[in-house]
Amino acid sequence: MMKKIEIINGPNLNLTGIRQPEIYGSETMEEMVAGLRERFPQVEVG
Repeated sequence: MMKKIEIINGPNLNLTGIRQPEIYGSETMEEMVAGLRERFPQVEVG
């Protein structure tokens, strides 16, 4: 059975990487999800 991680997208997660990058960083939500998929190929990230 494959493990699964669901990411709940809140009202401001679409601004990740754009809003206050000096505090939150410059990586977008899409880049974070892609990084998780690459790092943990045995886990379904959705």
